[in-house]
Amino acid sequence: MSKKIRCGECGSHQLEEREQIGKPFPFKDYPAVILNRSFSALECRACGNLVVNQKQVRDLDAAIEFTNKDDVVNFITTLLARENTTIKELGNTVGLSREYLSKLKAGETIPKFQTYNMLKVLFSDKNSFKLANPKYDGFRKDIA
Repeated sequence: MSKKIRCGECGSHQLEEREQIGKPFPFKDYPAVILNRSFSALECRACGNLVVNQKQVRDLDAAIEFTNKDDVVNFITTLLARENTTIKELGNTVGLSREYLSKLKAGETIPKFQTYNMLKVLFSDKNSFKLANPKYDGFRKDIA
């Protein structure tokens, strides 16, 4: 006789396998990473808690890392093309070395949340790249 799996949060037996794409997951110093890679797990219908085994924890971690790296590569690639700039100039704008940005662009490393957010803002708002550039002094003209 097999035991039914229970939710560790609320004790309910109402578990069903659900796809987790588009759901937020905390990760390292990130409050949340919105998953863009397929990951399926038992989810409690009563409280929404995930019930996962050790292998699934590793798979979820890999899916979150993939999502993060994919986002960063997209941010950097788009910024370089849209702003018609070099990796060195982008590095000067965001305060990061060319070597580190190259590793991020190649998907070799995961940035801290602060770096991720800066790249996301520059990616999301076309004016932000100009404003973030240390050589930009347009705001001084606006104040005077």
